[in-house]
Amino acid sequence: MKTLKDILLISILSIVLMQCANEQKKELEAEKAKLNIDIEEDISSRIDKMIQEAEWPTAEQKKKLFELKLNTKNKIIEVNQQLKKTKILLVQNLIIKGPTTYKLRLLKKEFKKMHKQKIEIMLDAIEEARKLLGKGNQVSQLDSMYHHFLLDER
Repeated sequence: MKTLKDILLISILSIVLMQCANEQKKELEAEKAKLNIDIEEDISSRIDKMIQEAEWPTAEQKKKLFELKLNTKNKIIEVNQQLKKTKILLVQNLIIKGPTTYKLRLLKKEFKKMHKQKIEIMLDAIEEARKLLGKGNQVSQLDSMYHHFLLDER
């Protein structure tokens, strides 16, 4: 059975961890608010420039980052094409053909699956970039823009 001292210690530790998490959330929100991104902006070229101008990654790391970016972009393009087809089928079945409940359920399931696949591709690429670059403060300089690129819907 836990003593009052143990419960108090766990409670204090939980509060401290929650405060740290809240501070990091606030920092991320502040960083996000500072970013000026036009919806039509080509984030890809902006990231290319950031990678090229970064001083700390080696030439080999930069090369691998560009390769990772290209591979990720190509995978996302493929998924986006399938998503567009599914959207068209969904609209056709809703408006033109008269939907069957089962067909709509299948289309919605497929749509969710593709979005999940897209997110997995993005998150895997972020993890791969982190492994490639190593840990440390330098990584956070590119994280924000690289993340925005990966979440780009185009």
